[in-house]
Amino acid sequence: DIIQKQFKIIIKTRFIRIGGIKMTNLSYAETQRIKSIISNFNVIEGEVKKVTLFSGGRINKTYKVTIKGEEEKSYLLQEINKNVFKNPLELMSNVVGVTNYIDDSKQTSIKFIDNKYDRGYLYVEYVEEEIYRYFRCYEFIEADVYDCINSLDDMKKLGNAVAEFANALDDYPAYILHETIPNFHNTQKRFENFLVSVYNCSVRDYDRVLKVKDWIDEIIERKDIYSVIVDRLKTGDIPTRVTHNDPKLNNVLFDKETGKVKCLIDLDTVMPGSILYDVGDAIRYGANTASEEEKDIDKVDFDVELCNKFMEGFVEIMGDKLNSTEKEYLYLAPQIMTWELAIRFLTDYLDGNVYFSVSYDMQNVDRAKVQIKLAKCMEEKEVEVLKFLNKIIK
Repeated sequence: DIIQKQFKIIIKTRFIRIGGIKMTNLSYAETQRIKSIISNFNVIEGEVKKVTLFSGGRINKTYKVTIKGEEEKSYLLQEINKNVFKNPLELMSNVVGVTNYIDDSKQTSIKFIDNKYDRGYLYVEYVEEEIYRYFRCYEFIEADVYDCINSLDDMKKLGNAVAEFANALDDYPAYILHETIPNFHNTQKRFENFLVSVYNCSVRDYDRVLKVKDWIDEIIERKDIYSVIVDRLKTGDIPTRVTHNDPKLNNVLFDKETGKVKCLIDLDTVMPGSILYDVGDAIRYGANTASEEEKDIDKVDFDVELCNKFMEGFVEIMGDKLNSTEKEYLYLAPQIMTWELAIRFLTDYLDGNVYFSVSYDMQNVDRAKVQIKLAKCMEEKEVEVLKFLNKIIK
């Protein structure tokens, strides 16, 4: 039944979306284009009163469209970035299957608006020969969202949110999900690609490699930890679960009145993987005392209190669902995910800055330095994290 639901066309779910994001007015021509596109979805009958561009998204292009009919209702119209997500149909299959299952669990989920032609959730715009744009539509309802961690309570709420998402999908067959970005958190594969980039760059531009030799050495020195999660997923010692893969605080919706967590959003990176990916990445993001773009490395540190608050929030909901191997490597997950991002930044620098946007040539190196410093701080404080985990895990 679940596999059939994965490919069902119609789902009855509810979507709640954030407010307070900076929006930009569009030109007349662009506004008319968006009006034309959204008319292909089963939105309410009425006049399009306003179209604005959300400036918060980094990957997909998102528009807020407000329609006035017998009632006034707003929607999000989103163009899927095919440079990142090569197969929009597989992506939507993942998201529809997961949100449908969550809705069956009576938890907050996403409502997609189907199109008027085949009741599917994508509208395909023909641009020119063999070039198409893919759009989808969501209902829009205001909720609170926060861009940064301001307190220990924020970090605990993030731990709750990651755990509630995992708990809601605990019985979902992750194996039926597509890998929308293959090997996204395969840290061993990332490391192997990094070594290839070091070699290729040394042949092409050895001086470029020399500039980052110390950071290359730091990454190679930790080669033994990169396969820890990947290998245990292969053997089954770590179970394959549905993972969000982008568990930042600004991907959590909060009820405007109660302040309680409603759900995780931005599910395009939902894939099969390890829950340790989400735990590690959330702590990497939330327990850093500096920005990912910080140039002063002395400002970078690992806040153990914030880490432990996340663990507290996560374990109180998901603790009983974790197996012994997952519990064993909770402390190491943030280190692995932090080294992984350092590898990705430095690989991109060696490849000529072709993936991450940069405003100067060494920007990816500066980003890698932040992650390396953060990971080393984690190593220095891992005993404190282990002691806390031993107290809260049964």
